[in-house]
Amino acid sequence: MLKLALATRMLTSNKASMVGGKGKESRRNNIRIINLPEGYEGTNPVKCFTNWLPSTLGYDNFSDPIIIERAFIPRPPSDKKPRPIIISFLKYQDREKVLRTAASKERNTIQHDGMHVMLPDMSPAVARRRKEYNQVKRELATRKIPFALLHPATLRILQHGRR
Repeated sequence: MLKLALATRMLTSNKASMVGGKGKESRRNNIRIINLPEGYEGTNPVKCFTNWLPSTLGYDNFSDPIIIERAFIPRPPSDKKPRPIIISFLKYQDREKVLRTAASKERNTIQHDGMHVMLPDMSPAVARRRKEYNQVKRELATRKIPFALLHPATLRILQHGRR
């Protein structure tokens, strides 16, 4: 009986880790756009963002056209905040080029009307772990201590130019 219970626990934990892995895999080609005005994408979000990304990041950064598989808004609005838009690229290389180009821009992000708009898509568990650092990040910023939040959720603090 004990062996059966242990085997069941092992099987359940393996399935849970496989599901977590699939979630990461399905987000591999995605980016998340936030803080754009509601309805910005119009009736054809794929066409809108196929044009918007190169025009925002600079056409000279894209020798080949980017191919967006789909763009969607996850759920109906629950409050006055604009909903996030998830863009799924056909090729991982396109996603990486967009994020790399965005990171090379000033302040490592793309802005629309002064608000940050582009992020890599991540699982809710990683987002929760990253959110736990918000108060510490605010305190570090007020004290003008340089820091970085590395992927997935590791805070790196620089002191006297060293880690």
